[in-house]
Amino acid sequence: MLKRLFALLLVAGIVAGSQTSGAQSQPPTPSLTKASNKHQNKSTHAAQPAGGNEQITLRPPIVVKVLNPPNADAIARELKKDREQRAADEESNWIFSWLLVLVGAGQAAVLLYTALVTSKTANAAKKSADALIAAERAYVFVKAIDAIEMRDAKGNVVGWQSVVVWRNSGTTPTKDMTTFINWCPFDKPIDENFYFADSVDGTIPYPGHSFIGPKAEIHMPAFRIGTKDIVDLREGKKFLYIWGWAEYRDIFPGTEIHRTEFCSEVVVLPVPGNPDAAIIDFRHFPSYNSAT
Repeated sequence: MLKRLFALLLVAGIVAGSQTSGAQSQPPTPSLTKASNKHQNKSTHAAQPAGGNEQITLRPPIVVKVLNPPNADAIARELKKDREQRAADEESNWIFSWLLVLVGAGQAAVLLYTALVTSKTANAAKKSADALIAAERAYVFVKAIDAIEMRDAKGNVVGWQSVVVWRNSGTTPTKDMTTFINWCPFDKPIDENFYFADSVDGTIPYPGHSFIGPKAEIHMPAFRIGTKDIVDLREGKKFLYIWGWAEYRDIFPGTEIHRTEFCSEVVVLPVPGNPDAAIIDFRHFPSYNSAT
């Protein structure tokens, strides 16, 4: 009888303990209001022992989301796809870069070709202009030096007057033309290193200012030769030279000043059978004869 009573009491105690532990482990519901929370907190503080240091704090539940483990095959496919995309992008960038290089090279070639064509065209135009100027410009030279007999009232020859003939062979006239002529007798022949100064004896002949039209000429008197000078020249006692220059511009803009220089030796030759007669010749001197 006592054994049965003890067993009943033991079962009742176990049942009461399980109910108490179940009530304490039950979590608070979210639908509680602030008032119920305050009431629970007051109840909790009231339930604490007066002399204890422990404090019971109720915390909200932690929500844990369980994810499925990743698929290894899907990851491998994504990685492979990404590598293929990168390779395709790099190949596209490489092709695009080379296309840019080719386009730049083509543009450079076109520019070079254009520059060459432009340069050739400009050179051809300049050559044509130079050829036109060379063909049309004024070109002055000494055509001849004439000796004109001078006679007295009785018809006797008393000397000769030398005349320099300037000619313009161009088809355009001269511009700002200046001429200068000098002459001098010497006791011996001069050589090619002689300095043809504008003045030999300290006097400078006055330069002439003139104009020559296209395909035209002018006659400029130079000096007179007397009969005594003729005899000295014929016998080789004197040597006479005449020289000079002409400077002028042409009508084309931007051209340089042109200069023509000349020098001739005056030679007197005897006439066979007539000692009083003479032939005057003007021989081209080796130096100081040029034209630009």
